[in-house]
Amino acid sequence: MGSELCRQILSLRPTRLVLLERNEFALYSIAQQLEAQLLSAAMEVPIVAVLADVSDRQRLEILIRNHGIQVLFHAAAYKHVPLVEANVCAGLANNVLGTRSALEAAIACGLERSHPDLHRQGGAAHQCHGRQQAGL
Repeated sequence: MGSELCRQILSLRPTRLVLLERNEFALYSIAQQLEAQLLSAAMEVPIVAVLADVSDRQRLEILIRNHGIQVLFHAAAYKHVPLVEANVCAGLANNVLGTRSALEAAIACGLERSHPDLHRQGGAAHQCHGRQQAGL
């Protein structure tokens, strides 16, 4: 879900796209895919790849402020229900506490918009207007 959000957001030509991922290979992979998308579309949008955990509210606040992020898209939830049911503590820590940290950081930094689940709202195009700096 996060990768697709990034592709959609990039097509809206934000002034910058900040990616946040705690898995090094996943972060590298999506950054490479997005750079290829930019190249094929002859677009120039700076992509900032950040290796971090969404549960780290202080780090999120620093990233939001340092990069001037205006819109926060959060898609870090675990989605494989049987695995989460078998690993309840990890599921709660990531899905509940991670979402809470992201929302608290967004509120603390006075972001214009934040939305943890864009599928219910019609996708990234519905949430992001104009050339803004987006972060995930």
